[in-house]
Amino acid sequence: MLVSEIKEVIKEYPEEDLRLLIVELYKAMPQKKMRPRGETRERIRQMHSRKSAFKKEMGMVL
Repeated sequence: MLVSEIKEVIKEYPEEDLRLLIVELYKAMPQKKMRPRGETRERIRQMHSRKSAFKKEMGMVL
């Protein structure tokens, strides 16, 4: 699925559903193959400081 398609699908999702979706996607990721150990966790932790850049990149309001 393309990023643009994902954006279109989740556009109308309520915030609580998006939170659940993020958790479920994280659990489904093959941690050892996707990224070096801890990188995904660090990206999540840095989200607050990167929020404005993320919103601009995703084209949505968090």
